[in-house]
Amino acid sequence: MQKVIDPRNPWNESEILECLAEAGKISMHYWRKNDLHTEFKSDTSPVTEGDTCVEKTLAGYFDHPELGSYMIGEETVESRDEAYIQAALNAPCTWVVDPIDGTAPYSNRLPMFGTAIGLMQYGKITHGAMFMPYFGDLYITRGDQLMMARNIPENAPLRSADLVPVHPTIPPDGMIVLSQLMAKRGAYLGKERVQSICSCVYTLGNLFAGHYKAFIGCGKIWDFVFALAMCQRLNAPIYGLDAKPLPFDIHALFATEADAPNRWQARQQIIIALSDELARYVAQNVRLDTSLTL
Repeated sequence: MQKVIDPRNPWNESEILECLAEAGKISMHYWRKNDLHTEFKSDTSPVTEGDTCVEKTLAGYFDHPELGSYMIGEETVESRDEAYIQAALNAPCTWVVDPIDGTAPYSNRLPMFGTAIGLMQYGKITHGAMFMPYFGDLYITRGDQLMMARNIPENAPLRSADLVPVHPTIPPDGMIVLSQLMAKRGAYLGKERVQSICSCVYTLGNLFAGHYKAFIGCGKIWDFVFALAMCQRLNAPIYGLDAKPLPFDIHALFATEADAPNRWQARQQIIIALSDELARYVAQNVRLDTSLTL
């Protein structure tokens, strides 16, 4: 029988690592299939059988409202009634999961993908974890630290003993990472080179590891909650394009209202950097076509 995460002690590191390891095995299994089935949702974003299977597995751990444990999952949130969603937004234990973040590269047999898990308690972002199984890169919050392990062999257990604290440095000649929306609807005019990967776990994981200078993007709540918990541990600020800091508040950052036309979407482009000075510098070098909606 599958383990159920106890909402009275939700951030049990060994259990979170177990969830991520299982998700990694499933996603790699489907990624290697020659006939990986891909469909397209109403917003034209892809969803594969791997996404569906991983989210179903995570729901077994997390989605137990009868115990006080809720889940906002990318592939299942649209099936929830409003009573469930309102309870989830205010519950003492709510999991925000992206079963396969980076579905676009995943469905095209590119390895920049992984599973993201965020924890909210009474609507506050408290913890986050992510695992990229192809690269073996693992990040997880522990107390007031962000921990990581890299190059874990495929199918190897994810062990707390292998984790070390993250102490990122800003690369002097680093790149700026743009989300797909930013790449299509804006421009970065600074001197740095840019990339667009279509995977928050890949780009933000490598930002926290010190391989990028900053990230500019506008995704949905499950793309960011895990990373915002990590930003809090690193004292890494989040900014808007107006060069002003943003609060770590889900309702301020994301359209959570029931009648929002694009519910769960970030309200604006978000800049994540490792210092206030760098975030402001990046904001001053961004141009966005405001005639196009997010």
